[in-house]
Amino acid sequence: MGRLRVTRLPLISLSLAISVAAPPVARASNSLVSVEVQRNGVAGVEGLAFASSVAVSSDGAHVYATGFLDNALVAFRRDAASGMLTFVGVQRDGVGGVDGLGRPHSLVVSPDGANVYVASGFDSTDADADQAVAVFRRDATTGALTFVEAKKQGEAGVDGLSGAAEVATSPDGLHVYVAAIRDGAVAVFARDGTTGALTFVEAKKQGLGGIDGLAGASSVVVAPDGGQVYVAGSASDAVVTFQRDASTGALSLFDVRRPEPLVAPVALAIAGNGEHLYAGDAHTNGAPGGIVVFEREEATGALHFDGWFVPAADWISGPSALRVSADGGYLYDADAADALVVSRRDVMEGDLAPVERQQNGTVGASSVAVSPDDRHVYVAAHEGTIAVFRHRVVCSAAPQAACRRPIRSGKGSIHLANLPADDRNLIKWKWRAGAATSFAAFGNPTTTTDYAICVYDASNIAAAAQSALAPAGGICGVTLFGPCWKTDGTRGFRYNDKRETPDGIMQISLHAGDDGRARATVFGSYGSLPPVALPFALPVTVQLQASNGECWGTEYTTPRVNDGVNFIARD
Repeated sequence: MGRLRVTRLPLISLSLAISVAAPPVARASNSLVSVEVQRNGVAGVEGLAFASSVAVSSDGAHVYATGFLDNALVAFRRDAASGMLTFVGVQRDGVGGVDGLGRPHSLVVSPDGANVYVASGFDSTDADADQAVAVFRRDATTGALTFVEAKKQGEAGVDGLSGAAEVATSPDGLHVYVAAIRDGAVAVFARDGTTGALTFVEAKKQGLGGIDGLAGASSVVVAPDGGQVYVAGSASDAVVTFQRDASTGALSLFDVRRPEPLVAPVALAIAGNGEHLYAGDAHTNGAPGGIVVFEREEATGALHFDGWFVPAADWISGPSALRVSADGGYLYDADAADALVVSRRDVMEGDLAPVERQQNGTVGASSVAVSPDDRHVYVAAHEGTIAVFRHRVVCSAAPQAACRRPIRSGKGSIHLANLPADDRNLIKWKWRAGAATSFAAFGNPTTTTDYAICVYDASNIAAAAQSALAPAGGICGVTLFGPCWKTDGTRGFRYNDKRETPDGIMQISLHAGDDGRARATVFGSYGSLPPVALPFALPVTVQLQASNGECWGTEYTTPRVNDGVNFIARD
């Protein structure tokens, strides 16, 4: 599509979540809360010196991390509810027969959860660097690891591992791929599904056999459908597309992309639906790093430049790693500027909007992982830490029972719409002639109280789907636009976001009053507003829920319109 999108925005905090009834899976919010920081040498944790990578097992039960200076692989047990970690154990290079962990830089857990693979040797001039892939068997119950083998550069015909930078597995679990920065290569291995052992297949190298774009190969990802493998050539200013043979794992060069904004890409991430690929640029020549957006053709895997995202000079100094959330709604950047940068992602267009920076336990952020349930985000950082964050979700799983309702009917209304032709969605909710609400009941959204507009229909199954939240009291856009939330005298509060970031909500009005005089309004539009699954199963309940426990709502039983595009009703 070739559109250049450059966004320069400061930190944004928005106090709104949107929740709809289908699909019945809770959607993560767009605000993270620090849960804990696991630190090397504290409370029995060891092996995390200069933590270089982190990954979550596919069952969500365990988290694994590497300590670059400790030449170690660390295992944690994960609490699914809180996201907190408990140290399980550590594997060290040269201890107990373990090999291939000299200067570990990247790890991945196989799709079946049976094995952990570690790429070591990012700095191939380091005498302690192994230039290898180490293989471990995982106990799915305890999370403990057992060493299987190590495949090393130059041994038994293995090639393409000099400066091993990142390891990835194919979605079918049949093959393992390693990007090697010094070799300018991607090495291909076949995986034994029973033992996890690897067999070398081939190495595609810069300048050999017509291969181009792999100089400084630093990152590798496999398409969700397994059809292609993408490699970032940091010294080639390129992203290379290979077609993948599903049976052998072998690669054939398909395309090399060098759009003008792309400079020294060091990190790649691909959305779960495979529609977009993101390439993170290094911080070079005094310029801030950025993220290049590619649109991906489903049939061929071909990439087309679709935008360039630069939040603000102090937000991105060079992405170390990128990850897309499981629901596709967010992009996480482990940024070299000592932060986790969170951006809202338009699931249709791939566009990004900045949400926040988190900086607790993220000094030297090097890697980021997301739990399969999308509830928690884990960041490995060079200060020897694994930082744990959770999503804040305001909407209750089911409509709240103690919710203020209108005193008189016929005054309020709801209009929800999916308008694909206009590339936008719509929510317009008016709560009128409401039950008595004091000014104090609103809390203080300028500082502490979060708000959510939550939509439930009769098909909802114990979950408020598609909620999107940010904390109260943020700044909207540049200084010209000022704070999102403002006090409306002693009557209530108003929210105004002229840029509709990150979720398409533009206005909220909260007005206190006696019985029949209290009122509230919510209006949002455009593509970043989460879509709803229409038509609804009746009745439909809409509630404005506040994080202080207050609630305002209406039930709609006889809508004027309830089709695949619009839901329009009055109370």
